[in-house]
Amino acid sequence: MIILIDSGILGILSNPNESEINTKCEEWLYNKITKGCTVVTSQICKYEVKRSLIFCQKKNSLQTEALEKLAELEKLIDFIPITEQDLDIACQLWASSIIEGIQVAPQQDINFDLIICSQWQRLKTESPGREITIATHNIRHLRRFAQAELWENL
Repeated sequence: MIILIDSGILGILSNPNESEINTKCEEWLYNKITKGCTVVTSQICKYEVKRSLIFCQKKNSLQTEALEKLAELEKLIDFIPITEQDLDIACQLWASSIIEGIQVAPQQDINFDLIICSQWQRLKTESPGREITIATHNIRHLRRFAQAELWENL
């Protein structure tokens, strides 16, 4: 199984605060890796999480530990690059959703969810026969274009 974690889950895993959800998510990650799952995320997810952490750091919210934890995650999971093909597919998904009347984000926004869905589609093509699921805490937009599950259910 290949698990593609979205930015919400990456943010939880980067959070250095000891809370029930952070601990549970970290245990979930190690459990999946121990069971032989391949866990990946997108470089666009790293961008989303890292920009938020840097913003908080500049506001003196002491997110240095979170940035360090994010860097440590790069040793544990793969951060897949965004290809031109991913962007082309994301454009197609975006246009189709608008035509169908399904607005997944304001039209002027870069829709990170659709980029992640396009990467899911690429992984499906590159890894035939393997189950590939996006792990998230918000399946609403992702499920329209990819196989996505709440991370706790995987």
